[in-house]
Formats: sequence, C-alpha cells, structure tokens
Amino acid sequence: MNLNQPASGVGIELVESSDEQLVVNIPPGGARCRFLGLFGLAWLAIVVPVSIVFLLVPDNLWEGGKPPPKIFLLLLFSIPYAVGFGILYGWLRMRFTKILISVTADQFALQRTWFKRQKFETVSLDQNSLAKLVESHRQNGSLVYAIRIRSADELESEPEFATRLSYEEKSWLAGAINHFLRNSYGNELSGQSFQCTNCSAELPRGHGNITCEQCNETHVIKNALTEPSTNWETGSQNTAEDPEGRNIVIQDRPPSISPNKLPRDSSIRIDLNNNETLAFSYRFKITHPISYIITAFLSVFCAFWFGITLTATCGILFFADPGMLLFALIPLLLLVVGLVPLSILIFLVRGRVKIKMNREKISGSIGALLIHKTITISNHSITEVGIGNPAANIQATTPLIPNNITSCVVKSSERDVPLTWSSDSALNHQVAGLVMNHLEHIGIDLPTE
Repeated sequence: MNLNQPASGVGIELVESSDEQLVVNIPPGGARCRFLGLFGLAWLAIVVPVSIVFLLVPDNLWEGGKPPPKIFLLLLFSIPYAVGFGILYGWLRMRFTKILISVTADQFALQRTWFKRQKFETVSLDQNSLAKLVESHRQNGSLVYAIRIRSADELESEPEFATRLSYEEKSWLAGAINHFLRNSYGNELSGQSFQCTNCSAELPRGHGNITCEQCNETHVIKNALTEPSTNWETGSQNTAEDPEGRNIVIQDRPPSISPNKLPRDSSIRIDLNNNETLAFSYRFKITHPISYIITAFLSVFCAFWFGITLTATCGILFFADPGMLLFALIPLLLLVVGLVPLSILIFLVRGRVKIKMNREKISGSIGALLIHKTITISNHSITEVGIGNPAANIQATTPLIPNNITSCVVKSSERDVPLTWSSDSALNHQVAGLVMNHLEHIGIDLPTE
C-alpha cells in the first residue's frame, strides 16, 4: 500500500504499511509541549518565592508580631502549587509519551508509553469507521485538533490522540489510517458480516454497493463511502480545507536579485554571502497602534520590575544579616521571570528576522532572548516562491496584523513559510528575489510567471 512520507515535525515513523496492517510510531515531544512547560515553570517561579516570603519570614516582622497560622498559609498556597505542578505533569506526559498505533481492518489499537508505564486501548471497527479531526481545545484563540476513531460498538469509548502534533502531521496520520481502512482485505472486511438496516438480514460479503437479498435495499460498504475533504489516497491534507487557515495563494512572483544588486536604501542587511551560504536579516516592525501601547506598558513594567528586584537583591546581599542571605533567592527568581516580558520588549523595539540558506535547507528565525522561534525546510521541497496575503486568513485570530500586510511566501511540500509580514512592498520583493537568486544558484528552478 503506497503512502506519502509523514509530514515533518516530531518525526512520525511509518513502521509498516501493508494490505493487512498499518503500524505508525509517534515519538514524544512536539512544538505544542513547549508553551505548556514554559507556562508551568513561569507559574511556579512566581508562586515559590511568594510562598517562601510568607512561610519563612520571622514572626517578629509581622505586624503586631502575630503571624497567621502556618496551616492557613499552607492551605492558601496549596491551590497555586497544585495548579503549577499539574501543568508540569501535563507537560511531562506530552513531552515523554510515545504512541504506537496499529490498525487492521477490524481493530484499532493504541499503545501509550510514558517512561516505563504502558496503557493500551483497542477499538473494534466496521465499514463506517473512519479517523477524523475533532476540536480538542483552544490555544491563544486558535483551535487545536485531535484525531478520533469511530468505533463499531457504541458502548466503546472512542479514543482521541495526537493533540500535540502539528495540523499537517494530524492530517497525514488521519489520511493514512483512512486510506488503509478503505483498501484493506480486498473484498472482505476481516471476515465480518453486516446487517441490513431495513430488514436486519445479513448482507452479502464484499465492498461497494451491496444489495440486500431479502428486501433489495442497497447499502454502501467500505470503499464507496463519500470522500471527505482530506485526500485519503495520499495521506495528505487538501490545504484549501485547512481550518487553521495556513493556505496562502501566490499573487506575484518577483524576479531574482543578487545580494550585490540590492538598492542602497534597502532595509535588508547581508550577514553572509559566499558560494555555499546566504544569510541576511531585516528589522521586524509591527505598525498596529496597539503595539505602541504594549511597548509603552512593557517599558514601564520592566523598569518597575527590575528596579524593585535589583534593589531588593542588593539590599539583602550587602546590608542584611548573614542569616538572611537565603532570602536573596526570592528576588533572583523574580529577575529570571522578568526576562520574559523583557524579551517581548526587546523584540518590539529592536527585533530582527534572520534568514539563512545553504545548499540543503532554508531557515528563518525571529525573536529575542528567551522568546525565539526557528522554522527550517528542505530546499528540495520548495515548489514556489512569491508574494501572498496571509493576513486575510489569520485576521480573526491575530488582530495585530492589519489587512494590508503581505508576505514573501516559500511554499513547499513540507509547509508554507512566510518570510516577511510587512506592508513594505519593496522589502517583500527583495526578500523573495534573494531567495529566488540563491535557489537558482544551487540549481533549483521554480516558476517565475
């Protein structure tokens, strides 16, 4: 049974793909784990020093010398501690859980391995069983999907899995499962028989349009089911149906431009240019009025936050009694927490987008200090480079991006990567031209009209 290679991401492995069985291994990890882990650590980084202040401060420093009962303080902080450690536990489950999927014509089996603990789930299948993407939850205003398998038995619970995978990986996996279910075991479904929904008589074995011998009622079995929006034959998703709105239509294809031919007033800075590698960067700007409000707020907040914590740290280290030096850990932890808003502020003020290309891959990175994001795709997977308008697809979930934003888009079989988010047409065309020039230099020809 022929299937496309799994979408890039955590590294899904197609272990077996035959007419009798489909086996897929999903390794642990994934991009969706990172936010949960960082949030849990940030939460505890705030709760721990605050609780230490209340629990370890000497009694004589309380007003009137009467501290509240320790049991009351323990109960008070037990809730935020439970939330923090619960988030970290959820992150550990997502980060280190391996999933092994086995599909036959009449059974779906799911094995989850977390360290040395294993959990098995099995679901019986029939001719109507399919894998589909269902809404799991929302994150940052965007839907997060999981895969659900329809069970033949209404009393069986239908497992949901693969939440931490990217949308492309989920789409490929659901497509691979459904492609197998549509084509497994030739004319029979592992010896199962089905009843007529009209007269309850047993239907003849086979697939396609099956006619009941008792009442002449026609039924659709296995392969003749109506095709959903996913292209199950290749295990890939039709991007026009992508509910996350990442399909970007190329509207213009600028000509290639050599790094040496950039205009003098170009905002692009060439960092490296030789026969093997091209690296350049440009200043990332958000022109939405809200960005200026956020920048002003973060400037005041960071000045206040670091001013207080640095003053407290210096006061404890240089003027406090030796027995109080332990309390210096509290403002130090708060200093680490403050690096998150500081990273956002630096990015808003001086953030740059860095793009690097060599003979094998192209990577784009954006961010500052602790907040940093890098996307990498293979050069040989690139199918098109041009100017598109991604803002129309994400306007509903990202109001900071105005409608006049366009982008230099690199489309590939792995994923579509916007390299710019700017209303500056010259910047978009220059970035696209540099990318085209490098691809031509390494022998990759792309459409230019």
